[in-house]
Amino acid sequence: MSTNQAIRLAVIGRGLIGSAAARHLSKMGHDVALIGPDEPADFSRHGGVFGSHYDEGRITRSYDPGPFWRQANRAAISRYGEISAESGVEFYREAGALHVGHSETTDVASIGSICAEDGILCEAYHDAGLAERFPFLKSTAGMQGYFEPRNAGYISPRRLVRAQTIAAERAGARIIDEPALGISESGSGVTIRTRSGSVEAERVLVAARQERKMFGRTRPARRHGAARRGPSRARAVTKFWRT
Repeated sequence: MSTNQAIRLAVIGRGLIGSAAARHLSKMGHDVALIGPDEPADFSRHGGVFGSHYDEGRITRSYDPGPFWRQANRAAISRYGEISAESGVEFYREAGALHVGHSETTDVASIGSICAEDGILCEAYHDAGLAERFPFLKSTAGMQGYFEPRNAGYISPRRLVRAQTIAAERAGARIIDEPALGISESGSGVTIRTRSGSVEAERVLVAARQERKMFGRTRPARRHGAARRGPSRARAVTKFWRT
């Protein structure tokens, strides 16, 4: 597999970050290639890359102790319906999120006030009231609970990746179902080597995990996200490993 004409942007890694990046870039009108293999059908015989999204459960909720993550959480949750509509794939169940802890601990006590200040719908329960509302809890003495009934629950990460990939492809992205084996730069852009050929791109975004054995490196990445710039534009985003 070799492309005859250089594409605008290549995204390496078809996980949660890479698939989302490809979808956004494609919807912005860019010429995009999303590079990375599907989930293996037989893990016992698989010797290649292993994604962090190969499972069915991630808690999602509006509340977080940090203001940045509260904003990011709500922004992400608000787009779930849009992504499902664009792809035809359901990946989110609004089951709610329950935060429980001893009533005297400051981290639990702060949940109610933070939710109230930030406009997050949250129900408060204490002791017997907590047991009545959630009978599956066996010991609630001295416990405080806060329940988010809306914009909270869980997602299937593998289905979310599938949804993002489909939406990106429908927006014009090219899906290359192969692992990236290497990157080389030239004055005109970047060449990405795959198992069956190469892809020429003006820019590349590396969205693979830090632990990935990639481009001849085996040690975990300690520092990443550096942009290499030419005279007029950033041509590549690369990772750097500290030896």
